[in-house]
Amino acid sequence: MGQTLQIDVRELKPELLQDYLRFFDQAFSDFPHWAGCYCGFYDTPGNDWDPTAKAGPEHRVARSQQISSGKAQGLLAYIDGTPVGWGHRGKGVCTALLNAAVNKFHRDGLQIAEGYPTTNPSKRTWEIPWAEENYKGPLSIYLKNGFKIHQQLERFAIVRKQL
Repeated sequence: MGQTLQIDVRELKPELLQDYLRFFDQAFSDFPHWAGCYCGFYDTPGNDWDPTAKAGPEHRVARSQQISSGKAQGLLAYIDGTPVGWGHRGKGVCTALLNAAVNKFHRDGLQIAEGYPTTNPSKRTWEIPWAEENYKGPLSIYLKNGFKIHQQLERFAIVRKQL
């Protein structure tokens, strides 16, 4: 039997900026196409997002400013004081992050949690490894934690959980 890891999930605050950057500076070292994302895609309005690798430094600065000013929301998972995000696959990090998000949503007074796990990855001229395509977490984790499929779309499912 494998050793159970102690996973500590913390809400993203300005004082965690360096941990966040340390994690994302290395998060996609095995998939350079996404190495410069810094999870800023969802905070960028309209078509302003530059998906090219050359935009990495710009994304890093923008995300740093959002975190420093307290405008960014998120969760960081730690093992032994080191930020691991969704790394350490198969060790419970995804479940810990999902449960922490649901608990935060409940504390914030939300009534429904919603997720968008990829269920049918797209095939492109360059292949995205499944681990990267599935960065929102596998459908099975949502279903095991009380989410139900609300709607199945071409590439992903919309899953919801009453809080």
